[in-house]
Amino acid sequence: MKTRIITTRQALATCLSGRTARSHSLAMASALAMCLTQAALASDIPLEIAKPGHVSAAIYSPEGQLVRELLHAVPMTAGKQSVVWDGLDRDGNSLPAGDYTWKLL
Repeated sequence: MKTRIITTRQALATCLSGRTARSHSLAMASALAMCLTQAALASDIPLEIAKPGHVSAAIYSPEGQLVRELLHAVPMTAGKQSVVWDGLDRDGNSLPAGDYTWKLL
């Protein structure tokens, strides 16, 4: 499965482009704060667990390299679950925008 990550700059530009410019600085500050909050949201990855067990999940770069392990043998129940990815690699560095693949084991 793939998840799309965009940079904070791209998210802000997209968010602000949809808003009408107002001369009142407080309104613009409020719009900017809302956009920053939206840009900070992490990617929610939906999972469908067939049967209870220990689950591992990882994120891979567009080139197929492991970027971060999100779960490692975490006990989960069967059914719909989700994992949150904050767009950071295993060292806590922000990753560039791109199509990242996640794998569930």
